[in-house]
Amino acid sequence: MAVVVCKECGKELSTEEAKCPHCGGTLKKRRVSVFEKISYIFMLIVVFIALFGLFEKKVDKPSSVKATDVGAEAKNDKPIP
Repeated sequence: MAVVVCKECGKELSTEEAKCPHCGGTLKKRRVSVFEKISYIFMLIVVFIALFGLFEKKVDKPSSVKATDVGAEAKNDKPIP
């Protein structure tokens, strides 16, 4: 709960109140601009991509030649089909 000053009478009041208890003036609520909304969405996307990249499983691609095949070729001197 923050304390602000009423723009109409200049007295202090809580931000939780919709109207000033002294003069009845209304408090303007802060509006979020379109630029702020877009920047928040962009930041969420960046955080999501960063977290997805951290937890992505690293999968080795299978090679076309196996290690056992290379050893067998050296022993037999015959290519394995």
